[in-house]
Order: sequence, then structure tokens, then C-alpha cells
Amino acid sequence: MQQAFAYESPTFGPKDAPVQIVEFTDFECPYCALAALNALDLVRKTYGNQVRFVFKHSPLPFHRRAKSAHVAALCANEQNHFWEYRMRLFRNQKELNRGAYLEHAKTLGLDLVKFEGCLNQNQYDSVIDADIAEAMKLGVEGTPAFLINGQILEGAQPFEEFREVIDRELVNQ
Repeated sequence: MQQAFAYESPTFGPKDAPVQIVEFTDFECPYCALAALNALDLVRKTYGNQVRFVFKHSPLPFHRRAKSAHVAALCANEQNHFWEYRMRLFRNQKELNRGAYLEHAKTLGLDLVKFEGCLNQNQYDSVIDADIAEAMKLGVEGTPAFLINGQILEGAQPFEEFREVIDRELVNQ
């Protein structure tokens, strides 16, 4: 069962993939980085076009720098570089500040004037708040959390946990 969401979230993979993984995450959360840089990367490499990833913003209230990182990622999304920017944020969690956001944008070849203008507008607060509300509605209480065809998998789980659920979903298709 695939979930329907209120607005167009950043996605990766074909729309008709038999498995959809919705990731609720926080850019300042070390467990989220662990999941993104290890298990999820391996899922992408192992399953390719059989999986579609949907990103959901879920900055935790006690992570002071997380929300600004989520805004920066959405600004990168405006220039079609969300997924690369996401990985840079996770690889550089100790550097979640405006200078680092601009440096990541520059490294990825983004239009810095547009990117900085986006950072200044606060236009994505409602998007982030909607994702947080969606997480709460679904019973997601922490990060990282994943919905794999609607089944919740919480925490920085190893690849094997993802594989077990994904393989079961592929057999049931």
C-alpha cells in the first residue's frame, strides 16, 4: 500500500516502482546520517528501479540547526540538486550553518544568487511543518523512520532489515 501525501516531496526512482520508501529524517540526527549513508545507499544500489524514495522533512525540535538545513535542501531542490545536497548535509553534519550551505551550493554548481535568495525567503516553513504533521498522523515519533509500502521501520536499521521488508513486498506484487 502506497501513501498519498499533500504536496510533491523530493523523490528518486520511478513512479511505478513496486516498492516505495518514505523517509522521515532530520539533517542534524546522527542516526539519520548513518541510515542515509549506509543502508539507504545500499538499498538504492541493490534494488535500482524497483524502489522509489520519497523524502520527508522531520527536524526534531531539540536540533537547533536542523530546520535551516532542511530549508537549504529545499532551496537546492529548486535547482534539481536535492539528493546530492542531502548527501552533503549528512556527510557534514557538524557544519550546519549558512556558510556551509552556500559552500555546498557552490560545490554543486548551483546558481548562488537564486540559492541565497531562497534561503532568505522562509518560503518552506509550511512544507516542513506539513511533513512533521504527516509524521505525527502516521505515528512516527522519531527519526529516522521509514514507511516501506506503508510498513513502518524505525531507527538506523541495517541493510538486512530493509532487505527483508523489500523482498517480502516484491514477492507480494
